[in-house]
Amino acid sequence: MNTQNVEVIAVAKDGTKIDGQVAIINDDRISFTSDKSLSGVKFIVKGKVEVNRDLGQKLIQYTARALMSVRNISLIHSGTDGTVLPGFMPEPQIFGSGRYTPNKNMFSNMAGQTTAPGLLFLLGWQDKDFAERAAGKGWITRDSTLNSPFVMSHSENWNFRADIEPFPDLRIDVNANRTYSERTTEFYNYNNSTGRFDPFNRSVRGNFTMSINTMNTAFSKMGNKEEAPPSKAFENMKSYREIIAKRLSSQRIANDRVVEVPGGYKPNVPDPATGFPIGYGPTSPQVMVPAFIAAYTGQSPDKVALSPFPVAQIHAPQLEDHLRRYGFADRVTEKVREDVEF
Repeated sequence: MNTQNVEVIAVAKDGTKIDGQVAIINDDRISFTSDKSLSGVKFIVKGKVEVNRDLGQKLIQYTARALMSVRNISLIHSGTDGTVLPGFMPEPQIFGSGRYTPNKNMFSNMAGQTTAPGLLFLLGWQDKDFAERAAGKGWITRDSTLNSPFVMSHSENWNFRADIEPFPDLRIDVNANRTYSERTTEFYNYNNSTGRFDPFNRSVRGNFTMSINTMNTAFSKMGNKEEAPPSKAFENMKSYREIIAKRLSSQRIANDRVVEVPGGYKPNVPDPATGFPIGYGPTSPQVMVPAFIAAYTGQSPDKVALSPFPVAQIHAPQLEDHLRRYGFADRVTEKVREDVEF
C-alpha cells in the first residue's frame, strides 16, 4: 500500500472481532499476532496514503529524470587500410625499411640507392600512386610472368549506442552504425617496347551498410486481421523512383556522339521499354537508394540527397516490446537497414 499508516481488523468465522497486536514491518508488509489459535480468519486492512500535491516539486522531479534519462552512451570507430604490391623486390632491414640498389642487368637506366618503401608508407600513409612510384624507382620486377594485381583496401566502421530511460518501465535502445569498405585492384606489367610499366584493368569493389532513422514511418499501420494491404512506405518508394531518375538524368548533358543510343543521348527522352530516363531504370542502384531513403524516412523525393553513400543516421528506437505495455500492440514497428553493394 506504500504506507505505514494502516488499521488492521481481524474477524472470526462467527463475525466476532479478534484482538491482537499489529506490527508494521515496512510499507508493504505487516504482521498480526493473537493470543488465540483460530482458522478461517478474515483480515480487513485500511490504510491512508499521503498525497503530495506540490505540482512544482513533481515537475522538477520529472524534468531532472528526463535530463538524466541517458543511462549509457558509446561511440566506437575503427579503420583499416592495406596495400599489396606483388613483385616488390627491396628487402626490409630495419623497422621494415632498407636501402635498395636496382639490378643493373634489369634496370640499366637507373642508378643509385633509394630507401624503400619510404618513411610515409611505414607511418601508414596510403598512396594511390605508390605502385607507379615504385615502378619508377625500380622496386618492381620486370618479369613478364607476373600476373598478380596491385591491391589497395580501405574499411571503416562507426557504431553508436545509447540507453535512454525517460520514465520508469520505458527503456529506449538507440543504435546506429555505418560500415564502408573498398578494394581497388590494378595490374602493372612492364612494356618492353615503351620501357615503362603500363597500368591496366583497374577495378573498384566494396560494400556499404548504414542504419537510417525510420521514426516517421515506423508506426504506420499495415492493415488489419482480415487483410494486409501493402506498406505505404513501400508504395511510396516505388512511386519515388521516377522522380529520382529524372533528377539524376537532369544532371547529365545531351550527347549526340553516344552510338549505343539511336540519335544520341538525350536526358529528357525516356526509355520506351521502362518509361524511365535512359541509364536510370527502375532497378538502378542510383535510383533505388535515394528512393528508399526518402520513402522510409519521410523525406521529399525532390529534396533527398542523391549520393549513394549518405551520412549515418540513427536507427528507429527498439520500442515494440515496451510499447506493448501501453496498448500499442496493434501497431507495427519497422526496423530497416540499408545494404548497398557497389
